[in-house]
Amino acid sequence: MAVLQLSIILYYDTLKILKSGLDRGPIIVISKKNWRSHMNVLVEFGTGAEDFDDEVYTELLDLLHVQTCVLNYHNEDLLSSSKINKHVTQAFCALPFFYGDYSDAIAEIGEGEPVDDKLLHQLSPYENEIIALLLRWSSSGYTDIWHEYYNHIRFWNHVLDKYKIDVYFTTEVVHQGYNFILYLLCKIKGIKYFSTQRAGFPDRLHIVVDVHDQLPFFKNEFISNFDAYKNTNIDKIDLRPDILEVYEFYTGNKNRTPSYMKNRKAPKRRTWAIWLYDNVFVAKWLFDVYVNNNFFGKRIRDLYRRAKFLLGMGIRFFSFDSKTNELFIKSVVTSSIFREVATYFSYYQSKAISADYSLNYIYVPLHYQPEATSNPLGGRFVDQVMMIKTMSYYLPEGWLIYIKEHPNFNNNLGLHNPHRASWRTKTFYDELDSLTNVRFIDLNEDTYKLIDNSKAVAVITGTAGMEAITVHKPCLMFGYSYLQYAPNVFTIRNNDDCKMAMNQLEKGIDNKDIDKKIKVYFKTLENYFFEGRIVWWDVMHRPNISQFREKSKRNIVNAYIKEIKRVLGDEVIKKTT
Repeated sequence: MAVLQLSIILYYDTLKILKSGLDRGPIIVISKKNWRSHMNVLVEFGTGAEDFDDEVYTELLDLLHVQTCVLNYHNEDLLSSSKINKHVTQAFCALPFFYGDYSDAIAEIGEGEPVDDKLLHQLSPYENEIIALLLRWSSSGYTDIWHEYYNHIRFWNHVLDKYKIDVYFTTEVVHQGYNFILYLLCKIKGIKYFSTQRAGFPDRLHIVVDVHDQLPFFKNEFISNFDAYKNTNIDKIDLRPDILEVYEFYTGNKNRTPSYMKNRKAPKRRTWAIWLYDNVFVAKWLFDVYVNNNFFGKRIRDLYRRAKFLLGMGIRFFSFDSKTNELFIKSVVTSSIFREVATYFSYYQSKAISADYSLNYIYVPLHYQPEATSNPLGGRFVDQVMMIKTMSYYLPEGWLIYIKEHPNFNNNLGLHNPHRASWRTKTFYDELDSLTNVRFIDLNEDTYKLIDNSKAVAVITGTAGMEAITVHKPCLMFGYSYLQYAPNVFTIRNNDDCKMAMNQLEKGIDNKDIDKKIKVYFKTLENYFFEGRIVWWDVMHRPNISQFREKSKRNIVNAYIKEIKRVLGDEVIKKTT
């Protein structure tokens, strides 16, 4: 089938230089006068289910007036049979991009102009997050990382200009080094962004149009809804069934433990080799030995981790094409797999104490890292030490900060270890332990008891924030998610925000109408949340999974169309819709 040729043309009537929502330097905001009927799009498949992404974005682009489509993909075998090919003008394999390697792509489309100081200055407010994301895939030194950063900027700036991109679609909120830089370049150039995002509850998604202001219309809609229900009894505020399930999960008496934290049997892998690799009974026995926490068990576990890593490397080496092999070997060479994650975790446990619930404290459940929930969604506070030091400085006299390590941090034995090792070191714990008003809390302490007896809960974006506000505990939120618009949430962006929040906590929080506010908050979420999934490998054992997969695709496409109409207007939608 002939490849469609594209060209979306935008007319602009205003060019404004404004401060970003982060107050971190100027960004360019371009307001549209009107849209022509065709647009140029950049689509990026996720790494978890590209066959599903292919169906979603093909159906979506079928409904839009599209002239040029640039595609980022990861699975070369799938690409040849992809349905989206009928729309694609240019396709790039994104695997080398994780490491700043654009040699093959440049050979196809040519090299862009060098990066100038103006562009670097516009990106500079975000360098902390960018460098942290780049380090996720490399242990290289500063000079190599900087050159990699420069390569990312130069290539994507060239792509956006060459293909005159108007809209950037991603399956998940950007959280790799290269695509976060791509997103920021889009923001600088006024290019619209749309992404699906998991909503912190099983099988719930919403659409994101800005990483740092995910639901920009929410605040006004919440105010309007609360005014509409001010004379309505809370029991008369009806919620849509899928939203009611989320509401009752957090406000009811059920176990509030998120599904990903519950013990469950891992599904079988797609190949016998991977299944054997993860489930061989000897490995299970060795893990049980380690759980006993004796010296012999720890040494055996240490050897097992290395053996498993090497076996996994072998399986992947012989399972993929040569390009993937090359990239995998590079990741091994630059990884920090042999850093002692378990040793650092034990160091934390040696300093942990039982909680004294009679004291005034703010509870801080540490985030699992690296994950999108802390970077880029944490902004500056991707560094949790920085977050806790800020709170420590403004904490009321006599109050404490109770820190509890993420229980999953030391549980997963797979290839993610090299990345996690960069985020927990002895220095990390020593920095926090040096603060006189900070205490490490034993992992056996119940999280919900810690929340219920706290003065507040502090998170970057974690579900503990929702667990807090639904039991009338304030949340100090240092990151960016749909939770930032909820009642009883203090959004912390700078020192003044933190100081103000601490003063309010010391005086006491007025919880008047809080139950109604929370229910209206969930009522407002009806405009955004919908049922669906974007990752499927862990639920393939479910009954009726094919029907739910089809429902997810339909809901995602409909949600995209709804948000596109809201942001861009009806002109870009084909009249058949």
